[in-house]
Amino acid sequence: MAIIIKEFIYNGGVNIGEVPHGTSTLTLHLWGGAGGGGGDDVGDGGTGASGQYVTVTNLDISAYAAVKEITVTVGGGGEGGSTGTGAEGGVNGKSLTGYSGGKGGDAGPQNPSGSGGGGGGATVVTVFTSGSSITQTVLAIAGGGAGAGGAGAYSSGGGGSNTNNATARSPGTLGEDGAPHSTAGGGAGAGGGGADGGTGGSSDTGDIGGFGGRAGSNTVPSGGSADNGSGITPGGTGVAYYESGVAVGGANAKSGGNGKAVLIFTIPSEAKFKVSGAWKTVTGIHSKTAGIWKRLVGGYTKVSGEWKAIFANDVNFTVNYAFFGDDNGGTTSGTVGGDGAIPATPAAVESDTGDDGGGDGYVPGGIARAREVPKKCETYWVPEIDTNSGYPAKTTVCTNCSCFIAGTKVRMADGTDMNIEDVIAGDLVKGKDGDDLVTITYRTLKGSRKLYSFNKSGSYFVTSEHPFWTEEGFKSIKPEKTLEREEAQVYNDLVKDKNGKPMALKVNENVKTLDGMVRIRDIESKEINNSNLPLYSFVLKNNHSYFADGYCVHNGGGSTTGKVVCTTMYQTTGLEDWRRAMKIWGIYHERVLGDRKDVQNGYHWMFKPYSRMMRKIKF
Repeated sequence: MAIIIKEFIYNGGVNIGEVPHGTSTLTLHLWGGAGGGGGDDVGDGGTGASGQYVTVTNLDISAYAAVKEITVTVGGGGEGGSTGTGAEGGVNGKSLTGYSGGKGGDAGPQNPSGSGGGGGGATVVTVFTSGSSITQTVLAIAGGGAGAGGAGAYSSGGGGSNTNNATARSPGTLGEDGAPHSTAGGGAGAGGGGADGGTGGSSDTGDIGGFGGRAGSNTVPSGGSADNGSGITPGGTGVAYYESGVAVGGANAKSGGNGKAVLIFTIPSEAKFKVSGAWKTVTGIHSKTAGIWKRLVGGYTKVSGEWKAIFANDVNFTVNYAFFGDDNGGTTSGTVGGDGAIPATPAAVESDTGDDGGGDGYVPGGIARAREVPKKCETYWVPEIDTNSGYPAKTTVCTNCSCFIAGTKVRMADGTDMNIEDVIAGDLVKGKDGDDLVTITYRTLKGSRKLYSFNKSGSYFVTSEHPFWTEEGFKSIKPEKTLEREEAQVYNDLVKDKNGKPMALKVNENVKTLDGMVRIRDIESKEINNSNLPLYSFVLKNNHSYFADGYCVHNGGGSTTGKVVCTTMYQTTGLEDWRRAMKIWGIYHERVLGDRKDVQNGYHWMFKPYSRMMRKIKF
C-alpha cells in the first residue's frame, strides 16, 4: 500500500498533475485564503474573516485513476486596507481564475479614512480530461475569507463575516468588491471567492467605518465536512498538517493568511525485494539518462488488459500560471457611502443588523460582526459639530477633562472677549503672567457632572474639578474630582496644606479676576438635565492660566501626556496638498510646539506618516 502525501502552499499558480494509475482514494485538507483587515482611522479597521476549512477522508477517486488530470490551486490571503485620503482598498486574494476574492472598498476622498480589506481566494481541487476545461469536475472548494471594513472617525470598521451570502454577479464563484465611500468614511470589506462568491460589504453615511464582506462558500465532497472558523481563527487548526498563520484573518490593516492544501493519495500497490532472506519494500527505482540518474515515480504492468501499479512513490505536478488570478472581484452589491448625519448614538452603530443584500456583517439570528465605538472613538462622537463641507469635523475631544459651557467669555490678548467654543489653536489669550498661545482646543460632554456658579450670579458655567487662582495658588471646588478626571500635572498644581493634601476652594476665599482679587461669597451647584451638553477648554503653550468669565483659571490638562491630538494642521490645510501641509506643520512645530515631547507623542493620527517622513529626511 503506497501512501503519497502532497502539501501545497500559495505559489501564484495552478498545480496540475495526473491521477496515478491504481489510485483508490484521496484524503483532502483544504484551507482557503483569509480576508484582509480594514484600514485604520481614529477607530481601528475591522478584522478579516478566516479562510474556510474543508476535509474528507478516503474519497473514492478510482474512476479517475490514469484517466484524468488533477489540479490544486491554493487561495491567497486578501491584502489589508490602508489609511489615507481616498486610500485604495486591499488587493484581492488570488486563486484559480474566477475563484478569487474581491478588492476592498476605497476610503472616502475628502478626509483620511480606512479602506476595506481584500477578500481571500478559494482553495480549489478539480479533475479534468485532457483537452477539457480544468474545472470540468470540481472535487472540493474551501471558500476564501471576507475582508473587513475600514474605520472612520466615529467607529471602527466591521469585521469580515465567516458566513456566506451568495453573490448574484457573474461569475458566481468570484467574491465581490467592497463598496467605496464617496466623501469621508471607511471603505467596505470585500467578499471571498468560493463555490458561491461572497457579497461585498456596504460603506455607510457619514464618517464612520464600513461593513465587512461575506465569505465564499464551500464545496464539500460526499462524506466530508467543513468548518467556517470563528472570527480570524480558521477551522482545522488541530490537524497535523496545519501550520501557524495559514488562513488566519488579517488584523486591522494587515493581510490575511494564505491558504493551504494537503492531498493524500492511496495506491494499493507495493514492490518488494528479498535481501538476505528478508523482504524489503522498494522505495525508489532510478535509471541513468545521459549520465544523470533519474528517479522513476511509478511502475505498472498490464493484467488482463488493465494496467496495475507495481509501485508508486510520488505524483508529479507542474505549475500553470495562465489559469490563475483575477484583477478584481465582481461588481459590489453593497451600498456606496456618502455625506449625511452619522447615527445619533454609538449604540446605533453597535447594534446595526440590517441586511440590504450586501455583505454588511449581518449574521442570521440578528448577531453582527458589526462596528464598534471604542473609547477612543467615543471621544470623537460629536456629530453636531459640522464643518463648512457639511460633514462632521474630526476634532479633539477628551472624556473627563475640566471645562466650561459654551458662551463662557475668554479674554483675548487684544483685550476683546471671545466665546470659548470659538477659540482655536493659534489664538493668543490673556493669562495671569501675560499673553499665551493656544496650542490645543478640546471639548467634552457634561455627562452626570454638576455645574457651579459663584456669588449668586445665576451663571452655572464650570465643573467642580477646574482650578481657580486664589491668593494661595490654584484650588478647585472638589480636588478629589481633579485627581479623578484630570491629568497628574493639573492635580499637582493645586496648592497643598501642611499635610500635603490639596486644599479646596471655599466660601470667603479671594480669587483673581480681571478686576483684581474678588471674594467668593457663595458657591452653588445645579443639576443640568442634559448629559450631552458640550463643554470646552484648551491647552496653552507656556503658562497654565487664562481668564474665563473674568476669573483666572487653570488651562487644564486636557490630554497632555501623549494623548494630545493636534488638529491645527487639519483645520488649516486639510490634506489636499500634503507637501504644503508638511511645510506648514514644520513651521508650526518649530515656532509653537518647540520640543514638547507630550505634543510630539500625540501627533494627529493623520500626520503620523508625515512626521515619520520628516524625521527620516531631517525636514
